[in-house]
Amino acid sequence: MKAIAFSVVLLVPWAAAAQAPPAACPSARPGTVHVRGEVTRPFDLDSTNWSQFPQASVSEQGHGTPPATYAGIPLHALLARAGAPQGTELRGKAISRVVSVEAADGYRASFALAELDTAFVERTAILANRIDGKPLSSENGPFQVIVQHEKRHARWVRMVTCIRVLTP
Repeated sequence: MKAIAFSVVLLVPWAAAAQAPPAACPSARPGTVHVRGEVTRPFDLDSTNWSQFPQASVSEQGHGTPPATYAGIPLHALLARAGAPQGTELRGKAISRVVSVEAADGYRASFALAELDTAFVERTAILANRIDGKPLSSENGPFQVIVQHEKRHARWVRMVTCIRVLTP
């Protein structure tokens, strides 16, 4: 019997493209959301630059709470500022990208990048900082993802500290 020798090469997505792995989120800082990952312009969002972004509101009923109006920044605007592909640029390999939203308590939820792009969907997803005109409670804030028309609120991440764009 002839012995057949072979080797297995494990390639991770960033190794195949000779790129560095996606940036991990820095340590959480109170009142700051880090926008990182496979983006061309990572940045930190806080009270000093919050007003530079378009604002939107979403009226929804949370889990076990009465209907309310949440206000904040559309997630697609944050992703655009960071340089994530959108609209006609979101095709080919880029269509497989996901957005991981991470919370101070370790909770995480994921969205397909296309789910947050207004060229693909008509619903609004925001990073809220207000509910009915008041700051979010310390239990939910200072930042919470709110997704319009979501039947279950498992992806309404509370206490958001980081938003990362990744290729699975």
